[in-house]
Amino acid sequence: VMVLTTKDGQQRSISWTSARLRVGRGPIRGYLAIGVDVTTRRNLEHWVTLFQQSLLRMNESLCLIDPSGSVLAWSNGAARLLGRSEEAMLGSSFADIWEEGENKTSLLEVLGQGTSESFSVRSKDKDGHGADVKLKLSPIPGSSGELLAELLQFEGADAGLSAEITEQDEDAPAAEQER
Repeated sequence: VMVLTTKDGQQRSISWTSARLRVGRGPIRGYLAIGVDVTTRRNLEHWVTLFQQSLLRMNESLCLIDPSGSVLAWSNGAARLLGRSEEAMLGSSFADIWEEGENKTSLLEVLGQGTSESFSVRSKDKDGHGADVKLKLSPIPGSSGELLAELLQFEGADAGLSAEITEQDEDAPAAEQER
């Protein structure tokens, strides 16, 4: 890969392929070189690597998928919530971890469209166990508007209930003191 500077000053990464030109087994008559601009792909690979390293340090349940639904990054929080390691998920289809049903169908219909959506779906693990999961899908567009990836945030469906119970528990001592 070679980095070139365009007339307007932009840096572009170009991947080159070359071949010798000859007729039959005769002498070389010339060379053919084809350059492909891989700047967007290289930038995305760079950001995905940074994102993956960040995910390893986070407790939140996050996942980054490409527009076709393949997992690019998987957080430790996602591994704990859904019982699947980062190693098992990287490169696999995001769709494979959800039980069949209307909500999964709706989720799969919007993947790759670049829209923000929220869903409640049921996960399935390798042992056949499942868990209800709240999922939020957020698109990550490129500089020209194309969909580069999608960020998914998920939590156990009872997470909101747990937060409410915690708030109620915190309010209880204050209420007792007022009496």
